Amino acid sequence: QRRVHGGGNRSSMWRLCRSSVIVRLRSDSHCILRPSRARQFSQTTDRSNAFYAKHKPLGNVVESVDCGGQDMPLSFEAGKLALMADGSCVVRMGGTTVLMTAVSGPKPSSRQHKINLAVDYSEKGSASGRIPGSYHRRDVSQTDKEHLVSSWIERAIHPLLPEGYLYETEISGSPLSADEENEPDVLAVNAASAALCISDIPWNGPVGAVRIGRIDNRFVVNPTHKELLVSDLNLVYVGTGDRVMLLDGSANQISAHALKQAIQLAQQEAKKLVAAQLSLVSKVGKSKRVSPLLTPSSLIEETAHTLVFDKALNIFADHSLDRNGRAAALSQIQTDATRFLYRQRTFATLQEDIFAMAVSKAVARAYRDMLFTTDKRCDGRNVHESAVSYAEVDVVPQMVHGSALFAKGSTQVFVTSTLAPIDQALRLEAYTGGPMKKRFIVHCDFPAFSTNSVERRKKSDVSKKESLDANLTERALLSMLPCEDSFPYAIRINSEVLQADGSLTLASICGASMALMDAGVPIAGPVAGTAVGLMMETAGNPGSERYRVLTDMSGLEDYLGDMDLKVAGSHNGITGLSMNTKMTGVPLDILFEAIDKSITDKKTVLDVMQTAIEKPRSYLKLGAPKIALIPISAERRGTLIGPGGQTIRALAAETGCALNLGEDGMLAIHSKDQAAVDRTVERVIAITSQFQVGDKHNGVVTDVQASGLMVSANGRDVFVHVSDLSHEYLQSPLQRFQLQDKMEVVITKAGPKPRGSRKALLAPPQNMAVTVKTAASASVSMRESDPSNQVDSSPSVSSVSPVGSEAGSTPPSWTIKFSDSKKP
Repeated sequence: QRRVHGGGNRSSMWRLCRSSVIVRLRSDSHCILRPSRARQFSQTTDRSNAFYAKHKPLGNVVESVDCGGQDMPLSFEAGKLALMADGSCVVRMGGTTVLMTAVSGPKPSSRQHKINLAVDYSEKGSASGRIPGSYHRRDVSQTDKEHLVSSWIERAIHPLLPEGYLYETEISGSPLSADEENEPDVLAVNAASAALCISDIPWNGPVGAVRIGRIDNRFVVNPTHKELLVSDLNLVYVGTGDRVMLLDGSANQISAHALKQAIQLAQQEAKKLVAAQLSLVSKVGKSKRVSPLLTPSSLIEETAHTLVFDKALNIFADHSLDRNGRAAALSQIQTDATRFLYRQRTFATLQEDIFAMAVSKAVARAYRDMLFTTDKRCDGRNVHESAVSYAEVDVVPQMVHGSALFAKGSTQVFVTSTLAPIDQALRLEAYTGGPMKKRFIVHCDFPAFSTNSVERRKKSDVSKKESLDANLTERALLSMLPCEDSFPYAIRINSEVLQADGSLTLASICGASMALMDAGVPIAGPVAGTAVGLMMETAGNPGSERYRVLTDMSGLEDYLGDMDLKVAGSHNGITGLSMNTKMTGVPLDILFEAIDKSITDKKTVLDVMQTAIEKPRSYLKLGAPKIALIPISAERRGTLIGPGGQTIRALAAETGCALNLGEDGMLAIHSKDQAAVDRTVERVIAITSQFQVGDKHNGVVTDVQASGLMVSANGRDVFVHVSDLSHEYLQSPLQRFQLQDKMEVVITKAGPKPRGSRKALLAPPQNMAVTVKTAASASVSMRESDPSNQVDSSPSVSSVSPVGSEAGSTPPSWTIKFSDSKKP
């Protein structure tokens, strides 16, 4: 077998020889095949070349754009990574890089009459050079932040997919690197948009996403994490060139005028990102695939309209029906009409899903006609009227720290607030930067019984809606909470939906605000939320001349409408908002009109809430923990902890309080008994303070030595010499004292090794007669352990006979002898 070089041709090729086929891959490598494989290889060569031509690296094509005059431009990169996907794009800003891909299946989904779009955004520890903290050290379940970013991408992309495109489509990706300064969530939305534009998937994009902050009344585009800490606005905007697709953000009570200015600035910056993506498409974009769209024909729509329209109109006009009755009646007529169409021979070859789409359109058309003809809604309200609200606090006994019940229309939510020590705050991985812990935690439960339905799922499963509702509730209230220094508590809000008919998130916000005030949390003020909807005369057509902005929309209007705007705030301004649409974008003038109406409805809801509770309670309930914080200096922490933690454990057992010493030296003392907390604070101050000469302390004997006792007073060891124990002479401390005996001592020497005296606190003996023949009797009171106090003279024998002694003891008779030497 011999090598065939192909006449110097360096391109990929193959040649037939007498005994083998040689495939020239590169100039320095060859693949040899047996003759039996030669024919099979020649048949697959054409397919391989076609695949290589389709997926060959084009090189890294880059489009950069400056957003808001930032030093770090935002760049789109394509043609290098993930070329097997239908579309892929890398967006880079600073040291943060995000890769997003788009893939769509070749066949439509079976039994599906809605667009099948899935979005999977995940953050990995490797992007920031960290190992995950899970048991197996893997990146496991999705976090709340990943749920939120995935919903941004889905809500921004979904309306721009062609109607009837029922092919399975998935957008997935994650940050490749994170500098913990630039947030990757907005970059992921831009990367997903660019990946769809580059791909052959039909889509009416692109969209641009920016984040707007405000520092010292100056707007900042795409602020860093440090800038967000001092910003009073965190607004995420996604839109096409001139229409808004999505809004999501939080604020510190900013005005509606400032919010509108931020939206206008975001729209101008988003136009730059849209232009950059279009330029990228012109260089590396693929031709869009021609896929049949599954939509009902005009004949099917006319037949469905005839079967359903009048019946649906009568149901909507019957204001006596409640939510369940109306839903059951609509479901019945839709089911009957769909089955009737499916059984007709004219449409025998079509899928049942096509008929369901036509019937749904007819029902939506009936509601719009009623709304634009009568300006009345299905529950009898006009388009500007808000549903009746009800508010109540202190619903359950005081073992619950705070509770509230809020109802609006047919929606009812029960909310509780729970206080706990700050060490129970939720710890976050925060791979991409931001805070490492969260002390304000919100959970929303949306059980099936709230909609009169049956659903079996694990208790640990959290739906996407529950996660998003909790996120908006948290952001709407976060800026109103007191700082950690003034209120050192971790706070958990649990919102239980009891009845569901729209505005669930906003009912949770109202209930959470009242539950916090009922628990005694000193928030800056009550916060209320409201939902505003939009219906165009022609469904999904933003160019329609006629439209209706619906104040306090119901669940049915949310399902049939074209926009959902949620706004939360206090009397002083807006604290949170969220907006998404089913159209190809909402014009700014319509959006601003909806914001103004939400402000009006918000004030109405605040007035109802204040009838239940006007301001936070000035006290904590009996079941709430009482917490005190004491800063402990670095040199005193060892004294407080004690050897092996003995001191702090003994103090906790003695007082019944829990003591937690943080890494920053802050000691948290908490208990349900305020008196126990106060006693513990006094003890901690005494333990960690410096001893002063003359201070009196109660202690316990912890060690008995020949020369004296070691007494533990306020967690510190104080040595008491045997001569300072009593006015009497003691040959050994064991004559009178044992371990764990309690005694009071006075400090006679301060410093790192303090010394004390018990004798100084005892009354001197009365009627004591002392007879000493020499002047050296002064040496009787001197300590034997102190050589400097010994007498130089050599006195004769003397005797001291005390007549009185301490109370309760028998007066001893003893003799002191002095030898002729200097040592007594």
